[in-house]
Amino acid sequence: MKIIKKKNILIIAIVVLVLAIIGATVAIIITNKAIATPEPIIEQLDKDSYKQTFLVSWTAVDDAIGYEVEYKYEMKDDAITRLKIKSASISLDRIKGKFSIRVKACAYFASRDSDFSNWTVMDVSGIILDAPTSIKVDYVPSVGYYCVLKELWEGVNYTYKGELKRIAFYEVAVVSPGKTLEEELLLSDRNDRIMSENALLNYRIYKGVSGTYKLYVRAVNDKGMFGEFGETPDEPIELYYTYEDGEWAYAEYTV
Repeated sequence: MKIIKKKNILIIAIVVLVLAIIGATVAIIITNKAIATPEPIIEQLDKDSYKQTFLVSWTAVDDAIGYEVEYKYEMKDDAITRLKIKSASISLDRIKGKFSIRVKACAYFASRDSDFSNWTVMDVSGIILDAPTSIKVDYVPSVGYYCVLKELWEGVNYTYKGELKRIAFYEVAVVSPGKTLEEELLLSDRNDRIMSENALLNYRIYKGVSGTYKLYVRAVNDKGMFGEFGETPDEPIELYYTYEDGEWAYAEYTV
């Protein structure tokens, strides 16, 4: 009987050991199994939206203690920015052009980190600058030309991170009687039509033949990148990154 009991105890011990080995093996396999890869979703921005940030989010991954994010803007030469965050979303600056992002989930044990997701890409639209709200042209006898009336001019402002700023450069086109803006724009180079706000307010418009003319004006976002004469940029870089050229406004005057 004692021999049988000893055999039973030995068998039980062997079974327990085997089960323990199996359990440990399963635990190791589970511990080393990579967690799921997150799939980022980029907030779609309406072209008329004034939002200056956008949200990238993904479904929270089980067993993740955080996330590693890599993103890049084509406007910034595709330089990659790397961040480690805790939440399953991130708010980023709205910079127009192609934007790319990928994410991986990080586990307690690095061996269980997920792979990076594929790059998710979106073309981000810029914010369209407002049109000038007031522009009036009339003949000024003291200078002998038609001019923009300074006292009735209201230029364009924009905001960046809550700060109100003023546009410094405008595109200007004089449309002769019987012509359209589109026809006029084909006759000259865009850079030749861009001038500072000060130059616009001192612009002397040649009288030309009799008829009704239109002076078209719109705010632009890029002239300051190289300045009027190639000098140090006047416009802040965020204007170039974030905004598109504005809507046209015009004033009629009759010669």
